[in-house]
Amino acid sequence: MANNNSIESRSGRGLVIHRAGKVATAAISLAIAFEAGSIFGGKPVTSGDNTNPGEPNPILQPNNLFTGREEGNLGENQDPELTPAPSLLEGLTEPAFDNIPDHTENVEIARRANGFENTIGHGTEAFLAEPGGLWVSWYPHIRPDEIEAGNGNIQPINPGNQELFETAGPSYHTIPESGWLHASFGGGVVRIGEAVLRLPFQEGHNYLLYVRGGYGDGQQDTDRNMTAEFSEYAPGNILVQHLNAAYDGEGNPVNVAFLSEGQFEQVSGLSEENASNCGDGGCSTWTAIYYDTNTQALVQLRSDENGELTSETNF
Repeated sequence: MANNNSIESRSGRGLVIHRAGKVATAAISLAIAFEAGSIFGGKPVTSGDNTNPGEPNPILQPNNLFTGREEGNLGENQDPELTPAPSLLEGLTEPAFDNIPDHTENVEIARRANGFENTIGHGTEAFLAEPGGLWVSWYPHIRPDEIEAGNGNIQPINPGNQELFETAGPSYHTIPESGWLHASFGGGVVRIGEAVLRLPFQEGHNYLLYVRGGYGDGQQDTDRNMTAEFSEYAPGNILVQHLNAAYDGEGNPVNVAFLSEGQFEQVSGLSEENASNCGDGGCSTWTAIYYDTNTQALVQLRSDENGELTSETNF
């Protein structure tokens, strides 16, 4: 969900930018303020309580106990106006990634020999495949037995796994152990552990973010969930959801190995057409960001106005 009326830009500071290396193309689109007089023991203390009314009340003589300012400055020189935090997006024209390595290894790829197939390529084979996990609407769009047959890889959308960030950030959403996080928005900053994804607003453009959660251990009370922090986005125009762990035939939790390639193609196509992205006519361009919290594998897949794809990876 994109809204290109970006939040106010503020003075910025630079961070180290880690950028991935290879490029490929394809033809598929994817005050506290105190009043005069204080209360001690429930009784107002005023100058009228002095033994000698002509002398100041000694109780009120010390420096202001509440703010450390000298007496007589109450109501004056209050805390200075807070300076807004510097924007991490200022000056950016393309995505930047901090604390993500330029190169990573041991990345698992979808292979037919393992029962998975990816047709988009360009690095997405580390994240997308068929069969893959997907979000669905409830009955009558899909029958309960069809959901059950997916062994947890097919999960209905509900208030517990999908939300719209309607207020200014930061806002937070879980990245489940063994599962995934997905977000659609026009721009912002996403922090996942030490990693920082800085995604600047661009005219006619939408971001689709996919994050693989930590590999599961199948053990009870060993919490490997993570939290993503979102900030500097356009409130009311960012949709976030997660996919929980799947399960095997005996009901044990297992990793959702990949996300559905077919559903990604539907989501990216919808971004180009409507779904309130860039107004009622869709966004002419989009960038899909895929990030693995285990290997720190990163892929940027971009679609231009003609549907031509370019990609960058760090593996």
